[in-house]
Amino acid sequence: MKQARVLNDKELRAVLNGTKLTRYTHRNRLMVMLSYCAGLRACEIASLRINDVMGSDGEAKHTILLERRQTKGKQREEAVVSEKLRKEITQYVHEHRRYAAADAPLLSESERRCVHQPDHPTRVSPAV
Repeated sequence: MKQARVLNDKELRAVLNGTKLTRYTHRNRLMVMLSYCAGLRACEIASLRINDVMGSDGEAKHTILLERRQTKGKQREEAVVSEKLRKEITQYVHEHRRYAAADAPLLSESERRCVHQPDHPTRVSPAV
């Protein structure tokens, strides 16, 4: 099977700059970074949960362990997370997914900043 061509630095910058023109800039930037920096496939990125990438200390993990259900080949895989990608993940989660449950999807359909509802600790609502 033919190997996919890897983007050079100039092309990557162009793609990342292109995410600035989209509705969900930070989410889309993180998707590109997960694909490029960690080598994850689209289906693997879509299946990520917050606890897959974030440690209990509130920082991004150094490796992402993909379970069999998350991978194309149905085998457990491990992706190494660069320091640059760790910063992107941590910033995204702290800004956009702070009050989401640990087992909630990493990438949400929107980027609303959330406020905590005391009567429902795992629910999120848009900021007012």
